[in-house]
Amino acid sequence: MEKIPRILVIVGISFVVIFSSSLMVRATEPNMADYTAYPIFMAQSVKPNILIILDNSGSMNFPAYGSYAGSGNEVTDAPFAGDSHTVTTNITVTASGDDAEESSGGNTYDDNDLDLAGVAYVGVRFQNISIPQGATITNAYITFEAMQENTNNTTSTTITIRGEAADNAPAFDFSETNNLSNRTLTTASVSWSPGSWTVNQTYQTTDLSSIVQEIVNRDGWNSGNAMVFIFTGTGYREAKAYNEDPNAAPV
Repeated sequence: MEKIPRILVIVGISFVVIFSSSLMVRATEPNMADYTAYPIFMAQSVKPNILIILDNSGSMNFPAYGSYAGSGNEVTDAPFAGDSHTVTTNITVTASGDDAEESSGGNTYDDNDLDLAGVAYVGVRFQNISIPQGATITNAYITFEAMQENTNNTTSTTITIRGEAADNAPAFDFSETNNLSNRTLTTASVSWSPGSWTVNQTYQTTDLSSIVQEIVNRDGWNSGNAMVFIFTGTGYREAKAYNEDPNAAPV
């Protein structure tokens, strides 16, 4: 008799199946019918012991190479990370002070609405944006929910959108005059002419990818930093701010 080494077979992703036996007899070379019924070189008279191990750790969901993905952060140093692939991320205003208005007199307010083009400046700040430095931005936009339905939400409106040219845009300071208008803005800008708005309906801006691209291309940009967008224009559209309803804040 001769002891046969254990045979390890990995099945699928999360299951490990081990066939083992002790003091097994070497069988004659099986024919083709045997190949479909028994492992090669295993005697027909020996029934294998089977151990099934289920991995519930979730580790099988992470890439085999590159840095640990953690809580959803993108792995950028894995093989082929530079190849074309698309990641979509949604970021919501998560703090009362992250959407603001500035009047023509320079005073900054933390209100329950955002009077787009109805005041001199509107600022919206998004925190913890998980975009790697230098990533290619294929599309970007901000979604607002209409605050109320009135004639002002149907008047002809043209809005200019720019970003703040900063590696990590600071929070709005409501004690400082001209806090929005004093910020350095991106070279990239986008024009948006929204149609009529209906209360509680959502509306998205035109593509802002050129603005986001300019910001994430900055040498000091890091994934997890904050971005600010500044709105100016003529006309009027009233959107809900975080203070009105956190679930209806800009996205």
